[in-house]
Amino acid sequence: MDELTITIIVVGGSRSGVGKTHIASLLVRCLPAWGALKVTVCADDCPRDKRCKVCANLETQFAIISNSQVLNQPNTDTARLITAGATKVLWLQARLEALGEGLDCALKQFQGYPGIVIEGTSTLRHLNADLAIVIIDPMHAIKPIVFDILPRVHLILNSSPDAELPPRIVHHLGISRVMKLVEVEQLLYNSPPLRSLDDLKAVLNVP
Repeated sequence: MDELTITIIVVGGSRSGVGKTHIASLLVRCLPAWGALKVTVCADDCPRDKRCKVCANLETQFAIISNSQVLNQPNTDTARLITAGATKVLWLQARLEALGEGLDCALKQFQGYPGIVIEGTSTLRHLNADLAIVIIDPMHAIKPIVFDILPRVHLILNSSPDAELPPRIVHHLGISRVMKLVEVEQLLYNSPPLRSLDDLKAVLNVP
């Protein structure tokens, strides 16, 4: 990745539908004037619902979507980020092999902003975020990438109210960097607008 002067928060997850957009939206709500980037990694054999057509319709190695009509379509992740208050939202669609290049191009469009919230687990293969949060559902299979990116993760959120996380994850990060998803939801819901990443870390009690 090219050197950037923007503060970056990444929200990833152990599976689709685990709550990445929800937490990303709460973060955007707490951080006025920040931007947001939705990242979709496309594959020929799409692991998601094929009705979305994103993978099938991507004709280049990557595309950065800024069209407001596309981003504001109801019930989409980008629309939720806009509604949460992100001052600028982009959607990066990229083939796996072009994700790094696509990220470089997308992030350059946020220069001058105080920070950016990125929703996309795979981005942590390519950048060291100032704060990397990964949501894990221990009741379902955990994507292998989660174990690969653990060295770059600062906080793990357990989405299950009852089930425990795999010991490997807890031992790697330490128990102090593991929280329940519902706890973080409440902290962010009740938080006043924050001025900086340091303020956010204080709210979440993250070193």
